[in-house]
Amino acid sequence: MKRRYRLVLDAVMMMLVALLYRKNVISLAFHEVAGLALGILFIVHIAFNRKWIAAVSRNFKSTSGHVKALAVVNVLLLVSWAAAIITGILISKKVFAFDWGGTWIRLHFD
Repeated sequence: MKRRYRLVLDAVMMMLVALLYRKNVISLAFHEVAGLALGILFIVHIAFNRKWIAAVSRNFKSTSGHVKALAVVNVLLLVSWAAAIITGILISKKVFAFDWGGTWIRLHFD
């Protein structure tokens, strides 16, 4: 995919992240829907960058320290965003109405 479209995707994702930090600025329903949209965009982002992921995975030992650091940061971001999205779904009050609360709320906000 062209670099321009990737940059647009990154910009949209960054805007959503900024809007999600204060759930009550717009509304809780927006927070939940935008969080799900961000999760979908995250999957699209990973799909667009699958060649880089595959190349780094295959040649991890021989890559530079900078690329290794980027790969480690990306894995940590993957884990943290996956946890935020999953716990967000579990504590949903508007979109899914699960509202499991308890430990899931603490994990979502920490």
